Amino acid sequence: SGAVALLAIAEAYAKAAAAGQRPKRSVLFASFNSEERGPLMGSWGYTEAPAVPLQQTIAMINMDMIGRNEEVPENGGPRFRGLPVQTSAQNANTVTLLGWSRSTLTSAVERANARFGLTLKKNYDNNTSQLLRRSDSWPFLQHGVPAIWFHTGLHPDYHLTTDTADRINYAKMERIAKLVHQLSWDLAQ
Repeated sequence: SGAVALLAIAEAYAKAAAAGQRPKRSVLFASFNSEERGPLMGSWGYTEAPAVPLQQTIAMINMDMIGRNEEVPENGGPRFRGLPVQTSAQNANTVTLLGWSRSTLTSAVERANARFGLTLKKNYDNNTSQLLRRSDSWPFLQHGVPAIWFHTGLHPDYHLTTDTADRINYAKMERIAKLVHQLSWDLAQ
């Protein structure tokens, strides 16, 4: 879902450029591989040999798992360690921000979100689940780059073959992609 949103946002930038509208700063679109194979191999590799010096990188915006509502079942096992029980319906309008406590981007996210009205959850940066350390924004934070991760949460189909396209909340995913597009444009201005 994050990769699909990344492509949609890149397409929106291309259409704006074709119409003569460009932000003041350059925007680099990156999709990292090998997150699951090792300790975030693609994003760690990028931060070690970046296309643009990290000192010139004003922000890293990450989208990973933005297509479902968070749903944490009772006795969910180790995948849900440290997460409170919650239903999909409770999270119908939420998106979780990770990295908010270690980044300067939170107020920019809140300003951009005023137009989209999503409920921004800020509850997992320092949780026993260690979610913050499990996605591609982590290496950037470790290198001093402000980074924020948009995530709609874990669910019972996480990492299972039952996590199929018919379970995606496309309308919500579109709102999140539009929010990230707005945030990236604001930051690039």
